Amino acid sequence: QALPLSMLGSPRQAYTWPDETENRLGGVNLRASRAIDELNLVFANLYYRETKTSVSNSNVNDDCATGSCTFAAVNNRSTIDQDRLGASLQYTRLAPIGGRKNQLTIGGNLDSAHTQFTGESQPADFTADRGTASSEPFELDTAARARQELYSLYVQNVLSVTDAWNVTLAASANGARVRIEDTSGTQPELNGEHSFFRVNPAAGVAWSPRRGDTWYANYSEGMRAPTPVELTCADPAAPCRLPNIFLADPPLKKVVSRTIELGLRHAVSASLRVSAAVFRTDLSDDIQFISTSGTAINAGFFQNVGDTRRQGLELALEGGTGRVRFAVRYARVNATFESPFTAFSPNNSSADAAGDIRVEPGDRIPGIPRDALKLRGELDAFERASFGATLLAFSSQYARGDENNQDRNGPVPGYAFVNLDARWRFPGDWELFATVTNLFDRTYASFGVLGANFFTGPGNSFDAASVQSEQFRTPGLPRAAWVGLRYESGRKK
Repeated sequence: QALPLSMLGSPRQAYTWPDETENRLGGVNLRASRAIDELNLVFANLYYRETKTSVSNSNVNDDCATGSCTFAAVNNRSTIDQDRLGASLQYTRLAPIGGRKNQLTIGGNLDSAHTQFTGESQPADFTADRGTASSEPFELDTAARARQELYSLYVQNVLSVTDAWNVTLAASANGARVRIEDTSGTQPELNGEHSFFRVNPAAGVAWSPRRGDTWYANYSEGMRAPTPVELTCADPAAPCRLPNIFLADPPLKKVVSRTIELGLRHAVSASLRVSAAVFRTDLSDDIQFISTSGTAINAGFFQNVGDTRRQGLELALEGGTGRVRFAVRYARVNATFESPFTAFSPNNSSADAAGDIRVEPGDRIPGIPRDALKLRGELDAFERASFGATLLAFSSQYARGDENNQDRNGPVPGYAFVNLDARWRFPGDWELFATVTNLFDRTYASFGVLGANFFTGPGNSFDAASVQSEQFRTPGLPRAAWVGLRYESGRKK
């Protein structure tokens, strides 16, 4: 859970409890491929997946934000049952064109999901340790079901214009339909159907002057349809606690992306490779979760916020000699809003009297660190033993609710930690493995959000009369270790 800064001295505690989520997943996946002849290939995939999520948590009663509430807490209980069926079919033809190598790919995907949701709530009061107690029954708030259908048809052609030049042209037709239906009989306004469709082109060129070296440039467009959760949580006047509630809300627009990428891959030697790429992705009608920052820090709504941009570069260096291997990867991403809009964030210190903040083009999108670094080293110490170490480092990020980047708490600080791993391969098909994460037990925060802290009394007890606006941070995982055995039949020796 995210904790207010005033409580982060003990990062293992909970802000409120109970807070339990149980996920169950089962499924089957079938794949088939067939080489009709040397020039024609067919691939098919069919899957079925069933998931069930049960959530039980507690929050402060919304009425307490106004200073008058007959009970302090609300216990929420919800279940989400989903059945998902999908299939894909792809045909590839390798016949030359004009004596030049050519690869034509045609395919399609179909995905259908049925979701049943129920949400209940119960009035309660907080105990001294911020748990909840209640003798009241749970009452049904929402019962709904949704059906989401996604489909796409695509074609791609890669032509070797010369031995060094390859040109790629592609297009995909993507569609989505989302239907939502009230099953309680008390919320007919929840019923609705939303449809989205777009044809997305793509093109690329690659130049390989010698073996191991490639220069490339790509352009592509894409579409993302709003999910059922986003469509049912899009009303500023009726914020919801995600992802546990369905509400009747205005429709959202589809998100359209346009990406351009330039890069190279270069083999310095037989044991050393480098790569570099620069990219820019512009999103139109991007969807962001806007916090209302009321009694629950996860309360808010989804909103189309206009244009956003993610641009940056990626660098990589990989190599090794004999028993030693290493890799260095660095990414810089500048994620910014490109359209002005107003967001309700009363716990932002720069908010006006109405609790609004003004977001301007160039403001950084919360939750996305600008810099990420990964260092990886591996050593085959003995004939059957391998050891590895990984350093992960991330720069600072702004907290959700600080979309204008002006809250006095500033960004969530950056962090770094080290992981270790080892493998011992036995004769046959058995392998012993061990992993240690956060080796030095570093204390850090991986996420931030602005909210109202209602537990400002003695011993962090509930005190609705002394609410404080604070930045909440999610503590990172402490040091942990796993040891296990793995069996894989037919594994290569």
